[in-house]
Amino acid sequence: MSIAVVPEVLEVQVVPSEEVRMVPELPTETNNGLEV
Repeated sequence: MSIAVVPEVLEVQVVPSEEVRMVPELPTETNNGLEV
């Protein structure tokens, strides 16, 4: 299980800042929509 988590964390760091910004934005919008 830990082995699967390690590559995921590494991929996130490799992703460019632009994508990193979009990733948190998408879940934030979904949470807001559900809350409303």
